[in-house]
Amino acid sequence: MDEIVSRAAELLPSGSAQISLLADAQLVVSVVPGERLDRPPAAAAGERWPFEDTVCALALRTDTEVRIPDTTLDDRVSSLGSVEHGDVATYLGSPIRDRNGDLFGVLCLYGPQQHDWTDAEAARLAEHAGAVAERLQRLADRELPSGPAEG
Repeated sequence: MDEIVSRAAELLPSGSAQISLLADAQLVVSVVPGERLDRPPAAAAGERWPFEDTVCALALRTDTEVRIPDTTLDDRVSSLGSVEHGDVATYLGSPIRDRNGDLFGVLCLYGPQQHDWTDAEAARLAEHAGAVAERLQRLADRELPSGPAEG
């Protein structure tokens, strides 16, 4: 997964890219800092966050792309710790969906400086989110039995 997240991070060199799976909490699966990020990313792989504490939860609530150029001006997220501490000043999240179209995760970009997201950047992130979904589905297909056991 890190190679897909690394390609996504190229869209915001001064920020980070992250895959989060959404279940009973947000589980961070992969985080890759941009090449010009001058501090550690706001999250680390393996961390779990309550939904109410994350910008990624907006994708779950709205079931769509989330594009926030300046998180300090967005009432939905301006009071979150990651925003107040300056780690997430901008955010772009693209849903990760299973074969049935159900949302189960988010591929996002965020950074410590505001950024006006373009339609092209959002489209590229959506492409990367699709690649993550395909990879996770292939992994799941290998792990799950294909039918009832014979015996």
